[in-house]
Amino acid sequence: MPAGGNKPYQRSSNRSHVLDALRRNPGASRRDLASMLGLDRSTITLITAELLERGLLDETGTAGGSTRRGRPTVGLRIRNERLRVLGIELHAGGYRAVVRDNAGTIHARLEGRHALRGVGKAELTALLADICRSAGSENPIIGVGCAIPGSVDSTTPTVLYSRELEIRNVNLPRRIQVDDTLQIPVVFDNDARCGAWGELHYRNTETASLIFVTAQKQGAHFGVGMGIVSDGSVISGAHHTSGEFYSPDWQGDERSQFSCQHSDLVRVGSDRAITRTVFAEIVRGLVPSASVIDPDAIVFGGFLREHYAQLLEVAREIPAAASVKRLFVPGSLESDEVTAGASGMFHEHLFDVPGFTTEDSARSIGWDAITRILGAA
Repeated sequence: MPAGGNKPYQRSSNRSHVLDALRRNPGASRRDLASMLGLDRSTITLITAELLERGLLDETGTAGGSTRRGRPTVGLRIRNERLRVLGIELHAGGYRAVVRDNAGTIHARLEGRHALRGVGKAELTALLADICRSAGSENPIIGVGCAIPGSVDSTTPTVLYSRELEIRNVNLPRRIQVDDTLQIPVVFDNDARCGAWGELHYRNTETASLIFVTAQKQGAHFGVGMGIVSDGSVISGAHHTSGEFYSPDWQGDERSQFSCQHSDLVRVGSDRAITRTVFAEIVRGLVPSASVIDPDAIVFGGFLREHYAQLLEVAREIPAAASVKRLFVPGSLESDEVTAGASGMFHEHLFDVPGFTTEDSARSIGWDAITRILGAA
C-alpha cells in the first residue's frame, strides 16, 4: 500500500507504487492509478508530471473510457527502452553479458576472456567498469546485474564461497565508476538465482512461484543449482545458500552432488547410463522441494534445457515424479538465461517499493539514482 507519515519516504514509496502499477497495467490513466493505489488525483498528477519530465513515462493517447466532460482520458506507459541494464555472467575463464531493456529486448551481446580464479574486489570492480564502458548503447546503461557461481550474499554484497572462482569472503562493490562523474549501481546474486530472476521478469509477474533448475558442464565439472521463487521474489535463505542441490543418494564426495563420483561426471552427456543416473537423481530430488513450495512451474536451464527431452523421458519412468512432471518446462530465455536473468534481477529490484529503514540493502535501487544517470547522458 502507498505510505504516509515520513514525507521523503512517502514520496519515494508513492512514486515506486505508481511505476510498478504502470509496469503491471501499461496504458493506465491517471484516474486508473488513483483508483488502483488509493491516492488523491492531485498526488498522481504531481508524480506523473515529474516522471514525464524526467523521460521515464510517455503519454499513449487515449486510454479506455472518458472523463465526465466527454474528453478522452490519456494513458501512460513506462519508457522501457530507456531502462537498459547490463547483465553479466562471470565464470572462471571470463564473462558473458547482454544489454537488455525492461521490455526484454536484447540490444547487444558481449563476451570476453579474463582469468578470474582468485580474483579480489578491486579487480572485479575494474572488470565490471570495463565491460560497461565497452557495451555502448544509444541509451545509457542505468545499472549492472551480475551473476556469480557459488554462495552469494546479495544484501551486503559478498561472495561467501565460489568453488569455480576459488574465492571466499570477497566483498563486492555497490556502485561502479564508469567515467569521471558517473557512477552506476550494481547488484549481485548466485547464477542459478539469477536464472530464476530472469524467468520471473520474463513472465512479467504472472508467475508468483517457480523453481528454476540449471546445470553447467565444464570439463570434469558438472554442477546443479536451483533458484526458488516464492510469492514473486527469489529466496536466498538464512545463510544465502538456498538452492544448493544435493541428490538424495549423495555419497559425501565434496566434489560431487550425486551418488556418482566426481571422476564419473565428466561422462554426463556422453555416457547414457551415467546421464540417466544423474537425471533420475535430479528429478527425485525435486519431488520434496515441489511438494513444500507448490510452484506454478519447474523450469530447466543450461545443460538440462539442452537435454530436456532425455530428462523428460527419465522422469516418466519415476513413479514419485508423477505429481511434478506436469510442471516441467524448458527455460524461456535459452542461452541468455543467466545474463538476461542478471539484468532481469536488476529490473525486479528497481521496481521494489523501498522499505522503511535507515539503511537500505545493497539490492535497493532508488529511482533518483536512475534519473540522475538518464539526465547525465
